[in-house]
Amino acid sequence: MLSRAQEQHHPGAMRAFIALSLTRAARQVLTDAIQQLKAASLEVRWVEPFNIHLTLKFIAALDSQQVGPVLAAMGRAAGRTAPFQLRLDALGAFPNARQPRVLWAGVAGDMTRLHWLQEAIELEVSSLGLPQEQQPFFPHLTVGRVREGASPSARAQIAGALKPVVLTPSAPWRVTTAHLIRSTLTPGGPVYTSLGMVPIPGNAEPSP
Repeated sequence: MLSRAQEQHHPGAMRAFIALSLTRAARQVLTDAIQQLKAASLEVRWVEPFNIHLTLKFIAALDSQQVGPVLAAMGRAAGRTAPFQLRLDALGAFPNARQPRVLWAGVAGDMTRLHWLQEAIELEVSSLGLPQEQQPFFPHLTVGRVREGASPSARAQIAGALKPVVLTPSAPWRVTTAHLIRSTLTPGGPVYTSLGMVPIPGNAEPSP
């Protein structure tokens, strides 16, 4: 992943990511959980529910001419698996509940196909010369980020507020597409723009 300093040497590049979208029902469950946590007046910047997604790969600097090749690479990766189901899981925090920096909701379901899709996308996209992710893939949905400078007591309050919040069960959703999304940073938060999507065809079994 490129640093901000490195990004400055790519003036024509954009921030982008490859992700899976959620259903309206799943977003509503997360909206309800965020509203419950907001009532505790925590030192957290909350993600707008319509911006919540499951990131498979972040691309710090993507040139406009690379959009087509990346979508083609995504298509090759998606063609080696099949649609699968996911559902929401429990809330958590990075790096841990005692020192939270990022608040997230987990996912469960067909994790084998999810991990296979992510690995295939990583392999295909990195073959284009884009940086390969060095951190292990941990599927999650970011719902909030702890404000910089939050005191230890404020972080403890966040940890305490997370414990009683249980995500209302929602029906699993079927993952049939993967999306390439541009992320534009603004003072009011990131603005996401679709750069394209690829289908995940049926009946394919994971293959090397």
